[in-house]
Amino acid sequence: FLLIFCQYVIPLLPHLYFVFGYVNWINDTYTGWDNTTGSIYRAITGVYYLLFAISGVTLNTLAVHQLRKLSHSSAFYYKQQKSLVIYTLTSTSIHLFLSFSQFVWSYAFLSGNTTLLISVRGAAFNVYDVTSFADPIVLICISKHVRAAL
Repeated sequence: FLLIFCQYVIPLLPHLYFVFGYVNWINDTYTGWDNTTGSIYRAITGVYYLLFAISGVTLNTLAVHQLRKLSHSSAFYYKQQKSLVIYTLTSTSIHLFLSFSQFVWSYAFLSGNTTLLISVRGAAFNVYDVTSFADPIVLICISKHVRAAL
């Protein structure tokens, strides 16, 4: 439960403030947030992802430790827990990658490095796609039940 809370609820919290954030309207056309608001948003999101990373890595370390204990007790539980550990390690790693990209984006904006900012913005959709689709792909790969349901 704690890992799910850290993975889904904590990263959601910074989004709640920006639901009511200032947006740009130019000639009655929605143009999104201004650059400063967007960069502040990415920095706050990056901090939350950092908190997720610290707690997620800690919980994953504990899960691997528990998996080692289970390897001596029951082959069935070991296989089941091994799949869960692989899934959580992959999910945590992918979200760490997203967190890193958010920090790089904020750094590029705050430092005025337009070349880096253009590169990060260009790669953003790929990073978001990997973050969105890595978990289901790993789940399909490691779970016979999920593959059978498809």
